[in-house]
Amino acid sequence: MSKIVSKVSGIFIPVTDMNRSTEWYIKMFNLEVIQISEVCTGLAFPGEATYINLWKVERPQPTQFDTGEDKIPYIISNRSILNTRMPL
Repeated sequence: MSKIVSKVSGIFIPVTDMNRSTEWYIKMFNLEVIQISEVCTGLAFPGEATYINLWKVERPQPTQFDTGEDKIPYIISNRSILNTRMPL
């Protein structure tokens, strides 16, 4: 099977506190600030082509999306869930 996507170039993350979030992502992932605007801060992994874009939002965004039948979480509360096969 051939690759459909060869890399992830950008990840978009909604944040309510731009300054606090920017500091956290820089500290946790050793990122560099590459762009700042009123609504977005662009961060980059040093020497890599993947970018993190923090987007200013007014209120917290859902941490899951509803497919109509199942809710798929963006975050999990227990890492052991990762070892469980989801039904197709």
